Amino acid sequence: MIRLPQTPFAPTPRGAAAITPLEVLLLALATLAGLALRGWHLDLAGLTHFDEGVYAFSGLGVADASQPARLFPEQQKFSPPVYFTLVALFNLLGATPERSPFVVNLVMGTVSIPVLWVLTRRWFGPVAAMAAAWWLAGSEFHVAMSRTALTDVTFALTFVIALGAVIAAIDRGSRASAVLAGVCVGLAWNTKYHGWFALVVGAMVIAARWQMQGAGLSWLRERIRIWLVMSVVAFVCYLPWTLFIQTQPGSSSGWVSYFATMLRLDWFGNLWRQVEQQAYLEGAWSRASVPLGAVAAWLVARRTGRDLAWWFVPALAIAAMIVGSAGTALLLAIVGLGMAWRRGMTLPAWLLASVLALWFVMAPVYHPYFRLILPFTIATFALGGAAVEDHAVPVRAASPWRGLLVGAVAVLAAGAVGVWRADPSDPWRSTTGLVAAADRLSADVPAGEPVSVIGEPALAFYLQRRGHPSWQRTTIEGLDSLTAPRYVVTGIYARRAPMLVTRLQERRDHLELLDRVPISPPSDLRLLDDFKPDSARRWLAVPDSTYDLLLYRYTPPAVRR
Repeated sequence: MIRLPQTPFAPTPRGAAAITPLEVLLLALATLAGLALRGWHLDLAGLTHFDEGVYAFSGLGVADASQPARLFPEQQKFSPPVYFTLVALFNLLGATPERSPFVVNLVMGTVSIPVLWVLTRRWFGPVAAMAAAWWLAGSEFHVAMSRTALTDVTFALTFVIALGAVIAAIDRGSRASAVLAGVCVGLAWNTKYHGWFALVVGAMVIAARWQMQGAGLSWLRERIRIWLVMSVVAFVCYLPWTLFIQTQPGSSSGWVSYFATMLRLDWFGNLWRQVEQQAYLEGAWSRASVPLGAVAAWLVARRTGRDLAWWFVPALAIAAMIVGSAGTALLLAIVGLGMAWRRGMTLPAWLLASVLALWFVMAPVYHPYFRLILPFTIATFALGGAAVEDHAVPVRAASPWRGLLVGAVAVLAAGAVGVWRADPSDPWRSTTGLVAAADRLSADVPAGEPVSVIGEPALAFYLQRRGHPSWQRTTIEGLDSLTAPRYVVTGIYARRAPMLVTRLQERRDHLELLDRVPISPPSDLRLLDDFKPDSARRWLAVPDSTYDLLLYRYTPPAVRR
């Protein structure tokens, strides 16, 4: 067996210093700021994405007491049940079905801030935790995702909790902690299909601790048993959804084939597109949050008799001006790992290093949806906070005022650069274009008349809510089998699917165009799914008819004859 150069092992801290009132105050401010940023005019957030319509439909169906729970057709291709079940729960608690999907992520996105603080504080210390909490609070990437109706923010929260439970089980080596970790992994797995990556990360940590830090064979054997317990419990938690998939048309073979279509061979191209997308999402709040988090961390450090060098906060501000918050956090994470390697890697350091390595390798293999790297970004915040903790030295300045003044200037300067760079992204832009379109289309269609919507579940959801039955996923075969004319709506998805374009063209004599409905700019989520970042910028500057909806009256062939 080849032995790699060993690095010292630093035991995981068991507990941390007592929480001070200042920490409580700063964490409360970070959480409230995060809530404000995520909830600001949430009424302007609307469904714009294909998958958002799917989850809104399934949440509505699960909460409908008038009939057995029904899911959007082929829901299994989009996600396991946790997110849309939470949507259904909020429906039952009194939120309107149009608002529930957004309220779920508002809550989960806000809760993520104190959860990250708790874990980072235990892993690296109070200074690291405060920096990480403020960076997450101000991250416009996370803010944007918290204002969507997708699974990613909820998954990021459950995945981070699962990571915390996995590392605690490996550290303690007890069966009870392994069972709890398995339940947490099962929760993440039931939120998004790659939730089992937490088990992969756990295996990577065990291997690194044994191979690179000289853990004995007895330690290795015991941790393998712990890992197996976690894995079995996680699979048992996921098993009901697996059995459900088997009952669906096409079962698991169709499910696997669907995901295979998302795999991409252009690894470097996908990686670069992810980088460009992160740059696109860097606004004034994201940039300002970097020095702001450093100032909050500096205040916490002072309470423990430590200080940061006078240049530290301005240096982070300059980095945020140049490469944004995501780039700065990644640079700090690399610095933090380097310092941990020299001082002695802890299990949490191995954990987050494994997350970064796994996502770096695997994310570009899939279609480059920018939302997929949210766990990676959160891991960089925690590791970046560890780098700040390591730079806090036991020397206390006489007066805080100079540091506060420098910090305020750094925050304002970083935010000003975000404004000056004409940031194209806007998490708070009104995305209610499909709501207005549904109102207009509803006026065009007689009351109660069903509407077949091709490739736009979000629009179908809004039409369903306006009394036009639109639940069933529309197919060409379904249209051809009708015995009476039907109103049909198509949009960008129908115009971008080559086979569907051809099949609709073949039926052009059966389609009478009644209305063309322009759509106001959709969310950045939708734009970056449909365009490369440069093209998205150009589209926002000069919008065209890409997102227009077309209303037809379709007469089936059998009726025409």
